[in-house]
Amino acid sequence: MAVTKNLSLEIKRLIKAPRERVYAAWTDAAQMKQWFGPENVQT
Repeated sequence: MAVTKNLSLEIKRLIKAPRERVYAAWTDAAQMKQWFGPENVQT
């Protein structure tokens, strides 16, 4: 199996919130823990 070295992920969504708030939700571990993944699952 060949290994790809150049990996990327692109997600596009229209979210009605200030950019700063959306960025913080993705980059701040405490905030991400509140919304990322199903309930009762630790992230």
